[in-house]
Amino acid sequence: MQTGTGQVLTYRGTYLEVQPPSLLVFTWPPLAQPDVVSTVTVELTDHPASGGTLVSIAHDGLADDVTAKANQQGWASVLDMLERRGLALG
Repeated sequence: MQTGTGQVLTYRGTYLEVQPPSLLVFTWPPLAQPDVVSTVTVELTDHPASGGTLVSIAHDGLADDVTAKANQQGWASVLDMLERRGLALG
């Protein structure tokens, strides 16, 4: 992943659950904190009113509130980018 400032962040996780086309669950261990393994759940739901897809992301097991807030902002940026490109809703 690359931040808005150009910093490259690397993550290597494990897929825990894959249910095409609606669910993806994977671990998210930051390389800077290898002992902290959080879990990300991505759910995709049809949104008939718009003809698009609703993307919901839950990120559980983060180390602290500061990390949780940073990840919340990061995921919000990802969803905003998808919406701007017409690839997802909210």
